[in-house]
Amino acid sequence: TDAAAARRPRADAARNRERILEVANEAFREGGLEVSVAEIARRAGVGSGTLFRNFPTKADLIHAIVEMHMGQWMSEIELAIAAEDVGPAFDAFFEHSVLFNYRDRGMLEAFKSGMLDEPDLMACKCEATDATSKPRSAASDRLTCATISGWPPSSVLSTSTAPGTCR
Repeated sequence: TDAAAARRPRADAARNRERILEVANEAFREGGLEVSVAEIARRAGVGSGTLFRNFPTKADLIHAIVEMHMGQWMSEIELAIAAEDVGPAFDAFFEHSVLFNYRDRGMLEAFKSGMLDEPDLMACKCEATDATSKPRSAASDRLTCATISGWPPSSVLSTSTAPGTCR
């Protein structure tokens, strides 16, 4: 319809937005949240006006990155819950989560700053919590139980700590 066409961004504008998000995600992962929007625009190959049309403030850009990660996280939670054998699925999810938070400086800073307490991100956070805590089949109930033998995976445990404690 005409209204839908009016709201849909042009193809080049959509590509610019995706490129900005991709570059910002990489920049924040490597350098933390202090990376400037000017640097992100430069790396993305767009002008600052293009960046600010899409994300009026740096906080809006950071928020979009956090929201993107929360969406990915929700998808991974749902896949783990739906898995035939949730034990290995949870192991993979848990290991990915630990490594992600270890490697992504920007997301770690966003978590530490309380950014996930913003109302619209809180909804996603609550949805993720609900998804992992609602009773399901006996197999998916195991997903939320950290006492099952071998959890967390040995790859994230320190050999110098007691069994079951993380580094």
